[in-house]
Amino acid sequence: MKNIVISLESAVERRKHINEEFGKYKVDFEFFDALTPDTAKDFANNLGLNLKDAKLTPGELACMMSHVAIWKKTIDENIPYVTIFEDDIYLGEDAEELLNRSTWIKSEWNIIKIETVLKKLSMLRNLITYRE
Repeated sequence: MKNIVISLESAVERRKHINEEFGKYKVDFEFFDALTPDTAKDFANNLGLNLKDAKLTPGELACMMSHVAIWKKTIDENIPYVTIFEDDIYLGEDAEELLNRSTWIKSEWNIIKIETVLKKLSMLRNLITYRE
């Protein structure tokens, strides 16, 4: 499983947080240098995306296109499984069980969202079997 964290290259403190957070759970990752509003617009245009009527702020566009750039990278490099994080993530207990292996992913699953905001998320362990 490839774990990618979107972060501005200049975000030193956020990158420090990510190194500590992923290090705490022994999860490998790589940084993806986030697109800026200027580079995001050019990237969208190069993909032929029509964003003329999109009601996104320049920052929202940059964030969205950073995700799109990683999806494109996943396809171009034939990466079987990728997780995408932003640089303010806090990982939960047992993060290494989900992020260091892909054996728990069923072949018919295309997108898996493992996110929660301000609520405790409980995973049903009987739905996922971990095997080494």
